[in-house]
Amino acid sequence: MKKVKIDGRICIGPTQSQPEIQILANRLRQSADELKHLSELLKVTGTETALKILYLLSIEKELCVCDIADVLDMKVSTISHQLKKLSTHKIVISERRGKTIFYSLKKNKFTVTLRNLFSIIDQVYADASTFSIFVTK
Repeated sequence: MKKVKIDGRICIGPTQSQPEIQILANRLRQSADELKHLSELLKVTGTETALKILYLLSIEKELCVCDIADVLDMKVSTISHQLKKLSTHKIVISERRGKTIFYSLKKNKFTVTLRNLFSIIDQVYADASTFSIFVTK
C-alpha cells in the first residue's frame, strides 16, 4: 500500500486489485468513442440557450425559429445558430412547410434522456404550484 497526498489529504490505496484496475482500464478504452461523442453532445447542449430551446421543444411537438426567438426574447439569428448546431449533432430535426421551417426533437436515446431530465423540472414546478412554494436559484 502506498500513501498519496491529494489536496492535503492522505489516500491509502489502491483499493482495487490489479486485475480489477485492468478491467476498468479496458472498459474505458472500449468506451472511448462513445464518451467522446457524449462529450460533444454535452458541449452543444450545455449552454443555457440550448437547454431552453430543447426544453421548449420537449413541451411543444414543433416550433419555428421565430416562435422560439419570441418566447426567449432573443434574436432570430442567435436561435437559428443554436438550432443549426443542435441539428448538426442530430439532436433536433427540421421540416420545411412552405416558407416556414419547423424544428422538433429527434427521437433517440439522448433526447429521451433530456426529456427525462426536463420532467424533473416539470415535477419541481408542479410540486411548487401544489404547495405554493416559490422555487428560487
